[in-house]
Amino acid sequence: MVENSFILILLPAILFPLLLVLRSLLKTKFCVICASVVLSWAGLLLALHMGYIYDKALVALFMGQSVTGFYYFVDGKVDEKLKLFRLPFLITLAAIAYTAIYFREIEYYAQWYFLAVLWGLFAAVYIFRNVPVVSTTVKKIIECCKNW
Repeated sequence: MVENSFILILLPAILFPLLLVLRSLLKTKFCVICASVVLSWAGLLLALHMGYIYDKALVALFMGQSVTGFYYFVDGKVDEKLKLFRLPFLITLAAIAYTAIYFREIEYYAQWYFLAVLWGLFAAVYIFRNVPVVSTTVKKIIECCKNW
């Protein structure tokens, strides 16, 4: 049996050159590293839910890489004023990944109610972003990730 730490290295290392060839054959553009990681966790997630593997941490590591990569990809594409929503967006991505791993074991979905409230609060701040008191807070939230 292959050790889990070896799978962490082996899967993307095998998928990377295969996807690199596929990308050139299809003459398309996509991030080969990202695709390697997504295919790794998607395959592992399927194996997990089918009972072939039991290491949820292994799946979570790969999914965490995708969550972070997707977060930064979207962050680089959205308009500056929408960057106010970074926190609820990142937490939502993490909650989706967690739910994908543990969906058979989750009995209560309190995290989704909390996320709805969080998105609502940020939407309210966004709506009133031009009010002077709120404007200062919005600027601080948006600038938070730039000035560290």
